[in-house]
Amino acid sequence: MSGLVNALQKGWAPVCSAISNVYVRTILVLAACYAIGAAVGLGFQDRAGTHAKIHALVGGILALLVFIADKDVRRKVANGIDRLNMVIGHIMAWTALALVLNVFLVVVLRYVFSIGEVWMQESYIWMHAFIFMLGAGYTLLHNGHVRIDLIYAGASDRYKDIINVLGSICFGFPVLWLIYWRGFDFFDRSISRMEGSAEVGGLPNLFILKGVIPAMALLFGLQLISMSLRAIDRMITGETVGLVGDDEEVMT
Repeated sequence: MSGLVNALQKGWAPVCSAISNVYVRTILVLAACYAIGAAVGLGFQDRAGTHAKIHALVGGILALLVFIADKDVRRKVANGIDRLNMVIGHIMAWTALALVLNVFLVVVLRYVFSIGEVWMQESYIWMHAFIFMLGAGYTLLHNGHVRIDLIYAGASDRYKDIINVLGSICFGFPVLWLIYWRGFDFFDRSISRMEGSAEVGGLPNLFILKGVIPAMALLFGLQLISMSLRAIDRMITGETVGLVGDDEEVMT
């Protein structure tokens, strides 16, 4: 394993010398991986869904090799993903406050003033969905999801890193791809019909609510990528590097 890492780092060194700016190198690398994956996948357009799968597979493998070879690129990508989910997590925290206030208002209006609005009742269902679906990546960022594992908690860092990487590749990404694929179809059919609430006086544009299904898959998948990159980084360098914010604890 160390021989492969050393070979990749040695072969990648001229690229780092030619493009010293990490941000530029990151953008160019990701764009190149995407383009090469798309080009390879073009030959499979005659088969349903195969083009996208080949595109993702080839692009992902190329990106993984680059991430192994370039420490700065993998850390920039991981930090960028973490910041994205950090911002969304903060927005969802304020949404939770709005949810509580909305439920309180609905109860007061109904049982004190005998006033009931369908759109207000549906709005807290929407907010509840937003918080849990869009906040899933933020929860993973802070390792807040429940792990049903009797070994992981007390295992070594290297064991945890291997489990995180293999678990993401073998289980996480395939499941999220399935959720995204089916969820996007669900969302697309809804927006094509401009679907609204089934209740009179309910909220319009139901496709917004259904759109959080593929959005959750994307955000959670991105955070799995970040988690895997940090695991790879720790296995290669021996360093534990996390995103540090003014009001957030370090992710380790």
